Amino acid sequence: MKIYNLDTKRFMKRVAQSKGEVYLHLPDGNLCNLKQDSSASALFGSMEMPEEGIEVTFSDTQDASCFFRYLIETAG
Repeated sequence: MKIYNLDTKRFMKRVAQSKGEVYLHLPDGNLCNLKQDSSASALFGSMEMPEEGIEVTFSDTQDASCFFRYLIETAG
């Protein structure tokens, strides 16, 4: 899922509530587990959204629909 605009505090709350893991795709090709890596989560929460957006994937497919709903709610 590619995301271009988000409220990082609300997003991280959704990450904490997710059933599975939430992976942030880093520019170097590595994955960062936002749910398990507290340092990365803190850094992510304070960063500015890159112009090219961010890409996240989920280990539990049910989480994807929850994040889609979150994106729709924040867009409105």
